[in-house]
Amino acid sequence: MQVVGYLSTLLIGLSLGLMGAGGSILTVPVLVYFFRLEPASAVRYSLFIVGSTSSISSIAKFKQGEVLFKKGIIFASISIVMVWLIRSFIIPKIPAVLWHWHDVTLTFGMLSMIIFSLLMMMAARTMMQAKKDCDLEQAEKSNSISILIGCAVATGVLTGFLGAGGGFLIVPALTLFFHLDIKKAVGTSLFIISLNTLSGFLSDLGLQEVNWTFLLLTTALAITGAVVGQRISHLFNTRQLRLCFGWFILILAIVILAVQAGEITNL
Repeated sequence: MQVVGYLSTLLIGLSLGLMGAGGSILTVPVLVYFFRLEPASAVRYSLFIVGSTSSISSIAKFKQGEVLFKKGIIFASISIVMVWLIRSFIIPKIPAVLWHWHDVTLTFGMLSMIIFSLLMMMAARTMMQAKKDCDLEQAEKSNSISILIGCAVATGVLTGFLGAGGGFLIVPALTLFFHLDIKKAVGTSLFIISLNTLSGFLSDLGLQEVNWTFLLLTTALAITGAVVGQRISHLFNTRQLRLCFGWFILILAIVILAVQAGEITNL
């Protein structure tokens, strides 16, 4: 299973390089089901893998003029605070077993994977939307500060609890609030994701031991995939890729829900 896991990590990076976003949401499921990590450890490792891969990808986007640092920092300054609060003060106080009744047990790890599967469904829906990129660019403009703050807080919560980048929230927020075109929104979102996830990893770095050999290997594979994906992205229809990948994420989310339902009743 570990061989499949390493190949999957490579494909996660490849999908990120090809589509600019989306693939990183599979990092936690791969770590849990192929490498048999506990969900809490998988989230911690995902923060580093996603953060490092997004950093490399955002550098390439910056060279193409698609990363707006000032706007990214405005968004990240809100979400990073949420990530730090959750990783430093909330996560350590959550009990391992949340609920137990007769033969039914719900652990925090199980709940995390259930919520993560629902998050995957939301991301899949975003990727499969029939609207063209230009439709998003021509969406109704809004300067409401509540949109920016709300999406930044939600992104910080998702990253803090689940290790997810939250690109499906960041991109629309940047498009609506800052009036960015889709390419600059995606590039800037990668920069924001790298700040959020790496800050989350650093916030609880000293709490538990890290298997650096494993973590650096999986990160290197993801980065390699991302670099290759960026080099060959011009050979593919990005919209078709996002549609197919969206269906794959949706199916996987349903499978994860079914697996977790079985584990809750079989403990």
